[in-house]
Amino acid sequence: MSSYTIKETEELVTILDFLRFSLSCANDAHLFYGHGTDNAWRSEE
Repeated sequence: MSSYTIKETEELVTILDFLRFSLSCANDAHLFYGHGTDNAWRSEE
């Protein structure tokens, strides 16, 4: 699992920056999303 420092997160400014960062952390951690979803971005259509 990756470990991020405050220095690496200082460049996060917008909500979208934080969302992308959070989803990247979740993907790096190999989280299980359940119900057949294989990644953090996928939504039901």
